Amino acid sequence: MAKKRQSDSQKMAGKTISHLDRQASRGGYRVEDEPFFAAFQGIVERNSRLIYSPNAFEYGVPEHFPIPDELRIAVISFSMKKGLFNVYRPPENDGMASTLKQIKLSVPTSEGKRYLDQMMSEELSRLVPNSPDLVCFHELAFPHGTRGVKRFLNRLLKKFDKKPQILAGSLHCKETWYNLAIYQAGDRIAKHPKRISATRKEERVLLPADRRLHLYDTSLGRVGILVCLDVFDASQVLSAVRQNLAGTEREHVPILLVPAFRMTDVEKFLSACKDLSFLMGNAVVVAHSDYRSHDQHVFLGGLEAGIDRDAECEVLQVSEFTKLFTISAEAYWKNRKRAVESIPNAVKAAFGRPLTDEVTGFGVLTR
Repeated sequence: MAKKRQSDSQKMAGKTISHLDRQASRGGYRVEDEPFFAAFQGIVERNSRLIYSPNAFEYGVPEHFPIPDELRIAVISFSMKKGLFNVYRPPENDGMASTLKQIKLSVPTSEGKRYLDQMMSEELSRLVPNSPDLVCFHELAFPHGTRGVKRFLNRLLKKFDKKPQILAGSLHCKETWYNLAIYQAGDRIAKHPKRISATRKEERVLLPADRRLHLYDTSLGRVGILVCLDVFDASQVLSAVRQNLAGTEREHVPILLVPAFRMTDVEKFLSACKDLSFLMGNAVVVAHSDYRSHDQHVFLGGLEAGIDRDAECEVLQVSEFTKLFTISAEAYWKNRKRAVESIPNAVKAAFGRPLTDEVTGFGVLTR
């Protein structure tokens, strides 16, 4: 019976990956489609004794592993007030009339800019004594346009002796019509476009043709970004999981940042992020905000930091809107190995070789 169950699991894994690969080649799932992780339900059920439970193994930290001895991640999400944004539609152009009619952006009002600027400044000031290595804000937290981004970020971070890497939320860009996540590492800045528009929330932004996951090389290793609903996009998720399951440790993506805003089913969204951290064997950092609530989470190898003791992560509540997660390199590597060794070999094999050409440089996206 055990052999038959294993055979069924292998068959399901092969069919699942083949089906998702076909979907990805056609541009990925639509938002209304079944989430990616539901396809793995049978595999998870068959291996429930392995999922999210530590196994006995030998572990150590590789010398080349980029995460410092102690990684400090600050997650900031504050409640958004209604009335902070105005609806913006681009001026019509005869050559692009059909496209422009579909674009609908949320741009901060003057009051909205002041509120977002103030909240970002205050929460970062509270973090100065803690010297975080990485800071992540929620989606649509960035108060200004794309001009003067570096000057604005330098002002926000001037109190820090050592400037942390920062994902400063995102913005609806009036020049490119993208929802751009603003990410700074050192003196480099990335403007990372969201790839799935939240049409049910009246978000209608331009979507880039390239639906693959883009990664960024930093002093903390390769960092990936999935903006909100991108967590449910098969094209990007397959890239991310394939990279971490089939790639070498040098190609490994230790951190995935997920800024989000106004998720309809927050529990389902967080469950997807947790599952993704398990399948990737890494840290998935989630900052989610709404008009009434705000969430800060770090999932490590399928475990939630601060909730699951086996995650071995310290959590400090800095303020109502900010949490600081401290992860040792030893704990990170231990949780990564536990997750990777728990995933059925059939799933690992089905993912094939990693997509090593997904890494991009930092730069400004143009239309």
